[in-house]
Amino acid sequence: MSVHEAPLFKTSVWKGFALIAVTRLNGSKFFVNAELVRTVEGTPDTVITLTTDERIIVRDNPQAVVAAIIEYQRSVRQARVVEKKESK
Repeated sequence: MSVHEAPLFKTSVWKGFALIAVTRLNGSKFFVNAELVRTVEGTPDTVITLTTDERIIVRDNPQAVVAAIIEYQRSVRQARVVEKKESK
């Protein structure tokens, strides 16, 4: 598995936001708030467009970025279901 295909669902919590890890073209890692991602394109570079219209070019392939966003969303929804069950 190459760097481009590595699982991205590594999270960090910063100011209450869960973030997904991605890799810049220069190899440095950083975190993106999955809630702010509007689109992910492979053109052939992977371009992440945020709801703020900021565009970020990353090494990771588009499928891996989308998979990380989906996994993040699943974890958030599962946590909400557990919270609702515990509050009954």
